Amino acid sequence: VQVAGVSLGGIDVQYERGDFYPGVFQFMWEMSLHPVTINQRHYDDNFYDKASAFSLQLSPPKVAVLTARAEEFKAALEIKEGSKLAKALRRTGEMSEVKDWGIGPVLYGSVSEWIIQDRKGLRKFNNFERLIEQDPTGQILQYVYVGDTGELDQEAGETMLREYPEVVKAVFLHVVSM
Repeated sequence: VQVAGVSLGGIDVQYERGDFYPGVFQFMWEMSLHPVTINQRHYDDNFYDKASAFSLQLSPPKVAVLTARAEEFKAALEIKEGSKLAKALRRTGEMSEVKDWGIGPVLYGSVSEWIIQDRKGLRKFNNFERLIEQDPTGQILQYVYVGDTGELDQEAGETMLREYPEVVKAVFLHVVSM
């Protein structure tokens, strides 16, 4: 889909618009299963049940979405709990009997990135910085960035690895067919 000659995503001709890459949800699920535990210095020992070590285990983290979709058009383009993406992620978690896994924070782009395409990678990186600032667990989580080669995800991922090597553990990119 293009507006005034600007591609609005969905540029991979190997798949129909709106299709998801095969295996991507299972891959994200498997990545989120890496053990996440509460940082001890943020936890009051008086409330820790030492008999059950799993009480420090967190649920698998939800998937944060760093999208180039313009926040100004959020009314039409918002990724909601009822979206096809959210439902597919939730189904993946439910197959492993985890009921509320799926979409986490969604951080949007702006109209300026749609007009000046070169800024999409920087916006996704800036959104990643916003994401790690709002870590609700009071600890630094480790991240795996999953994207494609269609909208400067490679630039965003490389910048994340360079600037936050202690936090970003890997970048996986699907090579799109144009």
